[in-house]
Formats: sequence, structure tokens, C-alpha cells
Amino acid sequence: MTVIEGDHGSVIFHPESPAARHVVDCLIELQHQSGGDGNIGRRLYPMLTDAGFSRVTVTPAPVSVDAGHPELVEGFTEKIFIAMVEASREAAFRAGLSDPVRWKAGIAALRRTKEPDGTLYYSFFKANAIKKRR
Repeated sequence: MTVIEGDHGSVIFHPESPAARHVVDCLIELQHQSGGDGNIGRRLYPMLTDAGFSRVTVTPAPVSVDAGHPELVEGFTEKIFIAMVEASREAAFRAGLSDPVRWKAGIAALRRTKEPDGTLYYSFFKANAIKKRR
């Protein structure tokens, strides 16, 4: 079996921003509240071994976006990562995790990573494992 999962807690951005971290943390918390795990990538190895899989290997698959990779600035940073965070906006407000002012500042800080001196790093994790049939 092959599993590929992201890990929202792995995101690193430059310039560093508590506002950007806030909106990402809101997404992680909302996923937790709904029974999910926004940081699941880092747990693939123990999950698969606990489920009885053997020969488990987990490899990070990082995405590093900066001006040297212009195709990823819009493609990954804006259309995937920021879009994913933005999709949790109303839920974050309903849950009392954020408000319009903090949210706007956080999204602006994430978009700041798209500037020529900005960087966004995110890691997916790819796990391969085998489970013998009984």
C-alpha cells in the first residue's frame, strides 16, 4: 500500500509571521474538532505498524516554494495551500477560533510569502507498506 498525506504543522514560511501561523493553526484545530488530523503525515509510520503492516517506509516529500520556482508560487502557494486554509474561514469564525481582522492579517501574511523574497515550505509524507493476506 502507498499512502501520501500532508502535515499542516510542517509549514514554514518567510517572513515568519504569528498571523500566518494563526490561520494555519485554526485549520489544524478545526480538523481535530471534526475527528481529523491535520498533522497526520508525521504519524504514518506508527499508524501503519499498529495496523499490522510490515516493511513500512516513510519518506518526506517536501514542497519548497520561492522565486526560484515561479510555477509553484501561484500553483502551490495560492491555489493549493492558501485556498485550503481560506476554505476554513467561516468555520474558524463559528468555532470562535478567529475573527475577521485576525483572519485577514493571517491570509495577507501567507500571501506575503509569494513575494520575491518570500518562501513557503510544506511537507507531504509518502508511506509504503505491506500487509499479508490471511
